Amino acid sequence: MKKTFLVVTAMPEEIEGLFSEVKPIDFGNGSYLYENKDFSVHALLGGIGKVSMAYRLGKFLAGISADEIINVGVAGTLSPKLKPLETLLATKCAYHDVDLTAFGYPVGQMSKEPLYFEADKEGIKIGETYPGGGIKTGLILSGDQFITKKNLPSSFYEDFEDPLACDMESAAVAQVAHEEGVPFLIIRSISDDTSSQDNKTDYEKRLKEACKKAGKIAWYILRQEVKEEKSKKTVA
Repeated sequence: MKKTFLVVTAMPEEIEGLFSEVKPIDFGNGSYLYENKDFSVHALLGGIGKVSMAYRLGKFLAGISADEIINVGVAGTLSPKLKPLETLLATKCAYHDVDLTAFGYPVGQMSKEPLYFEADKEGIKIGETYPGGGIKTGLILSGDQFITKKNLPSSFYEDFEDPLACDMESAAVAQVAHEEGVPFLIIRSISDDTSSQDNKTDYEKRLKEACKKAGKIAWYILRQEVKEEKSKKTVA
């Protein structure tokens, strides 16, 4: 059977970046399909923020069966280790705006959920071989805020293990994938530096370029995954 990937993005620019070199079927409702003899790629415009993303992703998964969920898009860097237009393959995701400490949970942990949602290790290994370079791995934080120098909390670095980037949807994608029992990957190219005085302007300038890069890396990973699986089957 062909492998089925579900790629989700928050914004139209991220969908455009994903399909900058490949033409899908556009169903006109924020969903797309690309197929060849080896694999299928469903793509979904999930919307901005945790609720929009989780709602649309959950609804879409009720109608299809995916072997892997890949979240593609942009993020802001929280660390000098990760520079604009480099790409983060998140090893794990957490919420920065969840606080159930009154009930004994650490900051970021939702009730009955893990603090950190762990991404697909094999997919990350493949991504690290991307020939274009500029790949980093580590923690991404999510919450319903666009983080700037003015609202960047120092608590990010106290409450979490070396966060490298932040966005508004990755942890929601990760939780839905966790609930579904489906492996996931988070591919976020860096559009802006949250410590910069005017990262909103930088975000707007780099958005399209960062979206294209994230999309290219997604295609590289999924194609390599399919290639490796075919190779294993041939050997077996």
